[in-house]
Amino acid sequence: MAHLRQKDYGPVQMRSRAFAAHAASGSYVFRSSARLWQQLFAFAFGFCIQFNVLVGGAGDGVTGVGSYGYRLSDILAICTLGLLAIFAIAPYRFLSLGLFVLIIAIIFASPMLSPDSRTRILAIHYVLYSFAAIYLVVILSKAPAIDRFCWGLVVGVLATVPIFVLQAMGYASTLLEWGLVPGYAETYDVADVIRYSGLWAHPNEAAHVAAISAAAGAYFSFVHRRFLPSALVAFSLLAVFYFTAGRAGLVVGYAVLLIPILLSRRIPYMWRAVIIMAALATMAVFATNMNFVTYRFGNDQNMVSNIHDRLVSTIYGLQYIFSHPLGSSIADISSSVNLATGGIGSVHDGFLFFGAVFGLLPLVILLVSFVTNFYVRSDADIFFALLTFQVIFSFLFEILPASYSYVSIMCIIMAWAFLKTPIGAMLKYSAARRPRMRRHSMTSRSRLSSAPN
Repeated sequence: MAHLRQKDYGPVQMRSRAFAAHAASGSYVFRSSARLWQQLFAFAFGFCIQFNVLVGGAGDGVTGVGSYGYRLSDILAICTLGLLAIFAIAPYRFLSLGLFVLIIAIIFASPMLSPDSRTRILAIHYVLYSFAAIYLVVILSKAPAIDRFCWGLVVGVLATVPIFVLQAMGYASTLLEWGLVPGYAETYDVADVIRYSGLWAHPNEAAHVAAISAAAGAYFSFVHRRFLPSALVAFSLLAVFYFTAGRAGLVVGYAVLLIPILLSRRIPYMWRAVIIMAALATMAVFATNMNFVTYRFGNDQNMVSNIHDRLVSTIYGLQYIFSHPLGSSIADISSSVNLATGGIGSVHDGFLFFGAVFGLLPLVILLVSFVTNFYVRSDADIFFALLTFQVIFSFLFEILPASYSYVSIMCIIMAWAFLKTPIGAMLKYSAARRPRMRRHSMTSRSRLSSAPN
């Protein structure tokens, strides 16, 4: 990783010749180390993505206005706006931030004016989280901060497990009062086992939100050769699956965790095969001793109809986004899909949902951001490549762009892609304060010139 770090830091990374000239002359510098409060800020952001409790509107009345209430991530994003305002004072950042604001306006301005309250509130959250994300990724570009952010994801997903335990023990009403369970959450009965949703509206959503932490675990394994975070994430995913029975979330999470094992050159091929076979054998033994697991993966009578419904709704969703290239409201999308598919009511695809709500051009911008993040030049790029892969994989199963944690993650991914552009990279630099050094050097020269020979 040494060559990656050399490419990541310094003025050489800048492609803009004008700005590179200023950087080389000492007008601007890049701080490669994040301050302590910035590291804590990065940890808090990662933690809130997983442990995103409700701080207001947790009751059933939230559904009346078509929103999901106020989350901890909302409070953190609003506080970040103040930091962003201070950060934006520097004149040399005006161009980069102005272009970013223009892109956000192109994507989300029209849905913010929608008469449908759910569409409008969702768009407002995207705008709010986007401004918070651009400041966050500037901090994450500094080496220690990305590790703190990943630890926040790992600790956050561990903190959600007791919520499922308490919910299964019958403390749902108490959890509702504390904002740890939303009043609009849905529960299902599968093979005489209740599927719980924890902090989220649907068990499948809870499983996919937990899968986000897999990118953090894989990052520590791939970059730092630390396997404890991966083990903690693997345990959390298994525990979340136990209470949610979310098949796709478990598959996506474990697929991401296996990436370092498959791609690492430090592990011989024979040992890779042994590790993978051992993991599969462990999962098989675990599955055969739990009836509801074998039911969900093997004997689910609704699996065939579920696949058929998803295929039909996906095909119609693809037709819908081309017939509505400028986007539409969530209410119109749900009613149209429900009418065309005979009561399914969801496109079951994150990309199609995003394109149907916001339009084709925003969907193209999102896809370009995803592709950009697969261009790896630093350790932080490795994490975002893993995270992007996880999001793409999860989007194939559910309409996750409506989930607040995925709203935050998508905004962070797009902001990181913008930071990798020549104009966006200017945000990583700060003006160097060197007038005192220059005066000192001039004084030294005058002393040398005046000194007797």
